[in-house]
Amino acid sequence: MKSIIPTIICFIFFVFPSLKAQEQYVVNGESLSLNSEVKGELELLYYGSKRDYRYFLKKGDYITELKDTKKNKRYQHEYIEVLEEHTSDAPVSTEKVYLILPSLQRFFVEYNAIKDTNFVDPKVDPNLKLRLGVYGGVTNSIYTINVENTKQAVAGLDLELIDPVKLKRHSFVLGFRHTFESDDTNYSASQLNLNYRFKFIKSSRFEMYVNAKFASLTFVKNEIESISDDGAYIVNDSATNFGSPLSFGVGADIRVGKGFITLGYHDFVALNLDSNKETPLDFSLGYKFML
Repeated sequence: MKSIIPTIICFIFFVFPSLKAQEQYVVNGESLSLNSEVKGELELLYYGSKRDYRYFLKKGDYITELKDTKKNKRYQHEYIEVLEEHTSDAPVSTEKVYLILPSLQRFFVEYNAIKDTNFVDPKVDPNLKLRLGVYGGVTNSIYTINVENTKQAVAGLDLELIDPVKLKRHSFVLGFRHTFESDDTNYSASQLNLNYRFKFIKSSRFEMYVNAKFASLTFVKNEIESISDDGAYIVNDSATNFGSPLSFGVGADIRVGKGFITLGYHDFVALNLDSNKETPLDFSLGYKFML
């Protein structure tokens, strides 16, 4: 009796879940119980037995078998044509796809991730994702003296941490931003910052968000020309500042290929910084990669 109990437990935990995962399909008149390996817009199904494995592609209501038949001692790779036909709307390569489960799984996951930014396959993907953005733009640095309202070039990097499963509309960003000197001013600054983003519009192709900068470390280089009775001289007003600017901006990510075109309007209001009362002009254009 004692030896039977472990057997029953094994049956419940291993056999029953596998049966539950199977679904009945009819493919070319053949009734099959298939396992789902990858779910999404493109679904990978398979049938396994001791003799062989068979793989199936399902897209919407359409389902077909992936085959690699042998003719005149050469494999025909029919499955490649099927994959290319049903993934022509996304830039996924079939060059190194083989008719084995791990290779097909990677291909199906890659396609689904491109078609839907919220796609997560629990077998291969952790919840947390990283995106790396690069951008360039222009600013009038309203949180400096900038009496002449001079425009300056800016460039930056953003490393965005997202959880597409539990926190779909939220993300945290570690940013680096550099403001360059111009012909009209000797002011320049390099800044490390921490940001929170709330995505009030979110779809697979477009995201729009509010960005809140809650901490920053800024290295400022500023040379000011001063005039006295002895003549003109340069005053070095460089400094390092750490604080919580609580500044706000808006941005948008537009899906293109395997990444996003990014648009930003930065720091148009700040609760803990004094401005020079000019209209804030701080715009950027960039591209964001999915890591």
